[in-house]
Amino acid sequence: MAACKITQTGPELNGLTLENDLLKITVLPDKGADIYEFIYKPRNLDFLWKFDRGLHSPNKGINYAPDSHVAWMDYYEGGWQELFPSGGGPTKYKGVEIGFHGELSTLPWRYEILQESGEEVSVKLTARTTRTPFKMEKTLTLKDGDVRLYIREKLTNESNEVMDYSWGHHPAFGAPFLAEGLMIDVPATWVESKERQGPSSRLPKGGRYDWPNVITDGQTIDLSVLPPESQTSAGLAFLGGLEEGWYGLTNPDLGIGFGLVWPREIFQYLWLWQEFRGGKGWPWYSSTYVMGFEPFTSIDDSGLASCVERGTARQIGPHESLEVELIALCFESSKGVSRIDKDGNVTLKD
Repeated sequence: MAACKITQTGPELNGLTLENDLLKITVLPDKGADIYEFIYKPRNLDFLWKFDRGLHSPNKGINYAPDSHVAWMDYYEGGWQELFPSGGGPTKYKGVEIGFHGELSTLPWRYEILQESGEEVSVKLTARTTRTPFKMEKTLTLKDGDVRLYIREKLTNESNEVMDYSWGHHPAFGAPFLAEGLMIDVPATWVESKERQGPSSRLPKGGRYDWPNVITDGQTIDLSVLPPESQTSAGLAFLGGLEEGWYGLTNPDLGIGFGLVWPREIFQYLWLWQEFRGGKGWPWYSSTYVMGFEPFTSIDDSGLASCVERGTARQIGPHESLEVELIALCFESSKGVSRIDKDGNVTLKD
């Protein structure tokens, strides 16, 4: 049976919980409509990483930080964020500064329960950006007996001007699902390493390579399989040349996986962020084991203005709307995924 209910997730934030017999999804309308939990109930396994300091509301808070990166991290709880209209560092666009990771992920969203029956539960969340003239509507749906979460989104430019944007989904995966030997299946053709990498990164400083391999200090590194946890590292890379819009992550020891499907013509790239206890000092303090694998419209983590300069930002005309659908799902396998079609049907490897 599908159900929807309001739950208290902490002293400062309300959670909206959608459930069926297989999945439990918790969303935080007060904080970016973040997906905080994605639990596969037969295994009682949450795929998403959580910052161990707990939840904090951006509206009740920690001391003001003039640096937007610091301010964003003050309220980062893990889970899955919507990054829009910019991803990465702070930027200036059309006369105003847009902070780290854009606007949507720290705003409160209104919500409306559209359907709550034994067969289906659906909730619509809506937010308007404050420094840019956008409206985002997001509808989340679970169906009885279905391991898929359906995410339908509608972006509207409410202004009389053409607007650029960078848009990404930022799911962060953690233990016990994230572990040595985790397999990444994705129909990418190339991987590009950032020029600026930290001292602990296992990625080369710049360069584009044939996915899944990069060459660092003369050694070939296969990025499609996670290294032992004892190998500390931290780095960011971009994937592109996608033949289709999907990926599958498989933990062979647990025999379980997570899949994501999106429209490739909109989200043409993936950001691969790996923080394997290699980030010293703030904010990770060599203690964080997390991986983000993020469908994005654009590449350049310096913010929207850099994406415009590089030519990877998207545009939307005055009063135009764009509708997209993503599907997040789980599956049981120890061998990985050959393909996930646009409807979220998984073809497993033999």
